[in-house]
Amino acid sequence: MPRLAAALLLFALAGGACARQALVPAPPPRLAVEVPPPAPGPEYTWLPGHWEWTGRRYAWTPGRWVQAPPGAEWEDGRWLKRPRGWIWLPGHWR
Repeated sequence: MPRLAAALLLFALAGGACARQALVPAPPPRLAVEVPPPAPGPEYTWLPGHWEWTGRRYAWTPGRWVQAPPGAEWEDGRWLKRPRGWIWLPGHWR
């Protein structure tokens, strides 16, 4: 039961974060094809690039290697279509 409560809390927090984000009127461009350079070490995870909204247009943020927290797995960020626009859900460790 504690896991369920924690999952529900995370879901509620994520939903609240989405509600505060600005809606972007135009869909994001297609993702760029990135070929990651070799990893700096076995404990690193590739975080792929993504489009960010600057308030006027989309700008590409390139991917990068980051040292992963022990036992964590990266979930990529993504753009979601909403009735009146698009919102960005940032990537996070789980």
